[in-house]
Amino acid sequence: MRKSLDLARHGDHVIYFTSNLGYQHGGIWEDGRVRSKWGRLPVFSHGIWDVPIGYGNNVRIYPALDPELAWQSCREWIREEQERGE
Repeated sequence: MRKSLDLARHGDHVIYFTSNLGYQHGGIWEDGRVRSKWGRLPVFSHGIWDVPIGYGNNVRIYPALDPELAWQSCREWIREEQERGE
């Protein structure tokens, strides 16, 4: 479920899109800034619009997954793949 910027919380996913190419870049919301890695450059902490123009001018914020739920889903997928392979 997508959320508005004013509801962004620590750890949420910030996804940048262009109108014609779709997804271009993603980062993590931390303390009112975005933490992201730009290619071979180091990880940056930057304002939401302080990105290269090619990353797009449409931003969407998605809630972070609960870590335990993510691991549970991963374990279920592995188990299903193993059962399929037998």
